Amino acid sequence: TTGLLGGLTTFSTFSAEAFHLVQRGAWLWFGVHLGAHVAGSVLMTWAGYSLFNAIRA
Repeated sequence: TTGLLGGLTTFSTFSAEAFHLVQRGAWLWFGVHLGAHVAGSVLMTWAGYSLFNAIRA
C-alpha cells in the first residue's frame, strides 16, 4: 500500500502548479491543467480497474 502520505508530494506539486497559473492569470491553462489531471486520474483508474477485471476473469 502507499500509506497515508504517499501522494502528498505529487498533490503538492499539482497544487503549486495550479496556483502559479492562477497567479499569472493564465486561466485557460489553469482549466486545461485541472481538467487534464482530473480526467486523466479518472481514466487511469478506470483502465486499472478494467485490466484487473480482465486478468481476474
